[in-house]
Formats: sequence, structure tokens, C-alpha cells
Amino acid sequence: MNQRHATATLALSLLLAACGPTPAPQADTLPVTLSVASLGALGKAGIQGQGLPYNATGTGVREVKLTVTDAQGNAVRFNSQNVVDPNGNVTYFVLTPTAPTVKVALLKSTNYSFTTRAYDTSVLNADRHLIAFDTTSKAFSSPADTGLILTPRSVLGAGTLNSLPLNMVVPGQSLDYLLGVSANGRADLNVPTGDYAVTYQLSNATDTATTDPQRGITLQAAGSPAGDLSVTAELTGLVPSGTDDAVPGTRTVTVTLPFASGLQVDLTAPTLQNLSAGTPAGDAVTVSGTVNDNLGVARVRLYAGARLLQTVPAAAFTGTTFTTTVTGLKPTDSTLTVIAEDTSGNEVTGTVAVAMGAQVNPASLYVNPAVTGGNGSYAAPFGSLQDALALVTAGGTIHLGAGEYAANLTINKAVRLEGPNAGVAGTASRSTEATFTGIVTLNGAAAGTVLDGVQFLTTQHGVARNMLNVQVSGVTVLNSVFEGAPLAAGQTWSSTGYVTRGMDISGSLSGLVIRDNVFRSLRQPAYINANTTGLIENNTIIGTRGWVLDGAPVTLTGNRFEQTEGADIALLNNCTNTDFRALDSATLSQQNAGALISDQRSC
Repeated sequence: MNQRHATATLALSLLLAACGPTPAPQADTLPVTLSVASLGALGKAGIQGQGLPYNATGTGVREVKLTVTDAQGNAVRFNSQNVVDPNGNVTYFVLTPTAPTVKVALLKSTNYSFTTRAYDTSVLNADRHLIAFDTTSKAFSSPADTGLILTPRSVLGAGTLNSLPLNMVVPGQSLDYLLGVSANGRADLNVPTGDYAVTYQLSNATDTATTDPQRGITLQAAGSPAGDLSVTAELTGLVPSGTDDAVPGTRTVTVTLPFASGLQVDLTAPTLQNLSAGTPAGDAVTVSGTVNDNLGVARVRLYAGARLLQTVPAAAFTGTTFTTTVTGLKPTDSTLTVIAEDTSGNEVTGTVAVAMGAQVNPASLYVNPAVTGGNGSYAAPFGSLQDALALVTAGGTIHLGAGEYAANLTINKAVRLEGPNAGVAGTASRSTEATFTGIVTLNGAAAGTVLDGVQFLTTQHGVARNMLNVQVSGVTVLNSVFEGAPLAAGQTWSSTGYVTRGMDISGSLSGLVIRDNVFRSLRQPAYINANTTGLIENNTIIGTRGWVLDGAPVTLTGNRFEQTEGADIALLNNCTNTDFRALDSATLSQQNAGALISDQRSC
């Protein structure tokens, strides 16, 4: 829960609390708890919420926008305590998997409509996709009836029907088609089967044994067809209506196959032999092999895992032999899968080993703090980050293995440091961290450095320290965790005087980006000095005093605060910068989940 301890100097224009104290009800209001079904469990492995699109890594829902309207369709406003107020500034609430509930106070016996819009990114992101939606109405009349579970349903995107790879069908043949349905705008997110109905229309085929139409259809091709075999699935559910609304509607997907006749049916797969791979060079390797087929070869495809790297058409063969240079390989790739296909769609699969991990590439080096020595390759990583920094080219990447990096570190060239959790938001489920327990300083020629998916950790109190010192422009810090030592029971940062910051950012810098990080148990996430500009977005601050802007006109948006002490964002009385003077406290609060603003400016 958010715990605010405001002082007399704090100016609060808007407080949007996704999880906070129960609003103080007025005589004609009731306290009401609104929550999205299953949203709070979505970060747990193996748990999926009905109506919320998902993939193998979990839910696709990042934020849910909750709005309330009255019986006339007018937007309901709330004041800073989440109490219904026609003069209030709060017009919507943002719920997340970590904060799935909001407490409000509504008028008794008054009918309200509650609309939930679930997005795959921030509700403020112009590139957002509406992936689940619902509107429900309810009036609350007694203290025993003060809760509402909201159940958004998926918004349908595209559908697919997949079977065995065939380019024709034999009369009387049995076929299975699997149905896949993705969320609106997100082909990588699956729609739960309970969120749509489906009917099938068949041409030159009959349904033989379908038991779960949401999963697909089992059919038999006609014995005496009159035309092609055709399968159409008509999906009924919610479909998008503009960017931010959904209405009942349909989606259709159709597949067709011609019928084979006489002796044209080819059931013989090609043969694949003599596969070999040369010595890798960078991200490339040359692969060759021989393919034979009774009627003719169509193509060869080469994969690394699920990644299609190269397609070789038959026209590029020399007789029955193909030779091709495959690019886009990674050091982790040790085996390529080769699939040869004939002109009838029959396939054969083979594999060939590649030694990508043994290369030393100064533009892409590896470090494992648990080893000693090494040459920086994937197969033999450096044991020392300093060794990697000495060898890496400017603009190159250093992949950090899990473990502790205890030495104080100065980086004076532009590099990208990627930990095991690169690309994984600080609030998401994470693997073992690459942990900096020493102090890291970026200076000299380090402008443009990126830190992605690492952890900064200290267990010390009483020693002033900044975990990360940023003294150059263009620095990006993503998907990382800054973790201090929790205070003892009854202590506060103010009473102890402890000064442990996530970052100290010098003045007059530009291009700063701090996104999708977690800052926990610190005096401040960052102290940002005068005239520095950049973007601070979608960070989560827990058990920590807030951001300090000492005359720095940075943009803060989408940040959230839990169990914070004092102000969430402090604007110090440094008015030399025109843009800093123009920052609006109310807007700043609204854009950051109702952040508590300490506006100390006298300008």
C-alpha cells in the first residue's frame, strides 16, 4: 500500500491511488472496492486470468484503465481522496498486475457504469493496443454491498487455421485443423477459448469428430468433390471499435486446398544428406548439403531454434547440392535445423552443428564473475568485467553473467551492459541477477552507454553512497533493480539521515532515459541536477523517498510509488531553468499515478 507522510510544504493537486487507504466517506456515500478479476495473480507462473490475453511468458496486460460514468453517460469525477466529486480532477484509475484494486467512495443507491480497458502497454502510450474490454453497471446501497469484481474479456484480433503441411488433399482424407485466435494488434498473445464462440462452414468436407470447436475441427474430405476443400471459421466475440473501445462482432478465417487426382498424388518425402557447416565468421557460416526427390525439390529452409535464417530455392541449387551462407547467428546457436521440401509439400528434416560460441568478437563479449581468465567468447567468458571493458569496441555489448560484481567501476567508453534480465521489466519475474555491489561511474567518453537488466545492491547504512553516478549524456538505464537495505522498524529516512541513492545525475546532461526499473529501500531513486533533460518512465519506487529535481526539467510519466516516505517527487527551489520553472505540479502528479509533489519553488 502507498503510505504518504506529507509535510506542510507539500502541494498536492491530484492523488490517483491504485491501492491506498479507504477514502473517507461522506454522509451520502459508501466506500467501494473495485478490482479486476485475476489481475493480481498474473505475475505468478502458470496462472492466467480468464478474458486476459497471454503467451508463454505470462499475461500481455500491462495496465488497465478504469473509468466510471453515471446513468446519463457522463464521466464521474473524484477528488484527491478518491471520493466522488463533480469538481474533482481524477477521471480514471490505472490498475496493474501489482496493484489490481482501487478503493473509492460512491453515492448510495446511484447506478454507475464501470468500464475496464486493458492495454498491452501504458494507457498513455500512443502505440497501445486494447486487448480486453468490459462495461458493467451497479448501484451500491448498503455497507454489506461494497465490492465489485470487474471481468474484462479479450478483444479479438486475427484467427488462424493450421494443419499438416499440405498443398493438396486426397478424396476421403481425414484432416485436423487447429484454431488459433490472437488478441487485437498482438499476434503473439493468445485469446482464452472462453472469450469467443466459433462456427464452421465446410465445402467439400464433413465434420466427423469435433468435440471442442474453440480448439479446432476434425473433418473428412469429400469422396467425390465438386471444387476445392474449404474451411471457414467464424469467430464471435468482442472486436475493436476505434482505439479504445470494443463492440460485439465477428472475425473470419478461411483456408482452401485443391483435391489431388489420379497419379499426381505424391506421398514420398525428399532425402537430405551430406550436411556440413564451415568455420563461423562473425554471425555467418556456410552450410551445404544434398537433396533428392522423386518429383522435384522446391526449397531448403535453415533455422536456429525457431528463427528462420535462410531460404534456398531450387533454382539456386547446383544439381542436387545447395551451398549457402547463413547470417544472423548468435553465439548461443550450436545447431542449425535444415528442412528440405519437395514440390508436393512433403518435408524432411536434418541438423548440422555450428561452433558459434568459440569466437571472440570485440563488439559482443561475455563475462562470468564465477570464473577466472577466459577470452570473452560465449564458450570462454572473461571472469573480469574490467578485462571486457578494455577489449570491447565503442558501442559494443558486454553480456553479464549472473553473480556479484563487487569492485568499484569507472566506465569511460560507450558500451551496452546486458544482464541476465535484459528486456525484463524490474517488476516482472526475473532470473538470477548480475549484481553490482560496488559503485559504478559513467564518465569520459561513455556518452550513449546502456545498462539493461542488471541489479545494484547495498546492505550498508550510514555510509553516503550513490550506486550509479551518471556524468555523461545519452545514458539509458532499463529493466534494472536498485536495492538498498530496509530500515529497521520505526525508522524513517528523515530520522536516520541515511543517504543511499540509486543514482546521482550530473547537471546539464541530455538524452537521459530511465525506464521500467524498480527502486527499493533507498533515500531517493535519483538526485538530478540542474538543466539535465530526459525521460523517466514506468518505474516503480518502493519504501523510498522520491525523485529530486534540482532545477532539472526532465519528463516523468507512468511512474508508481508504494510505501513511500514523504514526497514522491520533489521540485527544489532552483529556478534558473525556464522549462523547470514551467513544470506544472498537478499535471506531474496526474501523469505519475497521483504522485505526491513537494513543490519548493518560489519562482
